[in-house]
Amino acid sequence: SESIFISTLLKSLKINLLSRNVNRQVHAIKKILEVMDQDNGIIDDFLDFDIPGLLCDVMNNHNPPLIGKVFVCLLKLCQSKKFEEQKHSAIVMETSCRTLIILSKDATNMKTMYLGLQLINKVLSSADKETAVNLPLLLRLVKTLLFSPMYQPVHMSAIYLLRMLLRLNKQFLAEDLERILRVVYQTLGLFSQLNNNIKGKLNKNISLVTEILTSSMRLCD
Repeated sequence: SESIFISTLLKSLKINLLSRNVNRQVHAIKKILEVMDQDNGIIDDFLDFDIPGLLCDVMNNHNPPLIGKVFVCLLKLCQSKKFEEQKHSAIVMETSCRTLIILSKDATNMKTMYLGLQLINKVLSSADKETAVNLPLLLRLVKTLLFSPMYQPVHMSAIYLLRMLLRLNKQFLAEDLERILRVVYQTLGLFSQLNNNIKGKLNKNISLVTEILTSSMRLCD
């Protein structure tokens, strides 16, 4: 029956994802993507079984191609309302942030990093007041990306992430506000350099800066 198939599948996926064997982990991730493509309804079964938590554990291998596949899986899983309801957001954001900070040391990891940033932005965009957000870690990621030796698109991704943080409808503590405003100040200091080198996007960038400034002032009210 279908329930037996799903139960057997979930047990097999757990064994392979926790195996520490890259080939078995890749096989499990491919299977997850394949099954989701065939039937979106199974996403809720994956969430009930804490597949996001198992995928976060896979990131500890620090294997960029494997991590890229993990990000693709999580991007699909986070589309379900259950993802936020079951509180998967916190562990996914925290693990992704720590992983991206490590990956940022090597410019060849660019493609994997974009997937991770896309995931964090997606999860943040669905966050509510109850979502646990490790603000110091997220700000550390923004700063790491801002001052990384990578290409300018990575710097812009960091700025977009900062904007998403400022959009969170949360009551920040005083020490959190200090951290945020410090990063905003550093971001704006870097922004003029980026604008000089990104032709044709000045209006869009001005709009982005305006929103960051407006959000910062609103936090201080």
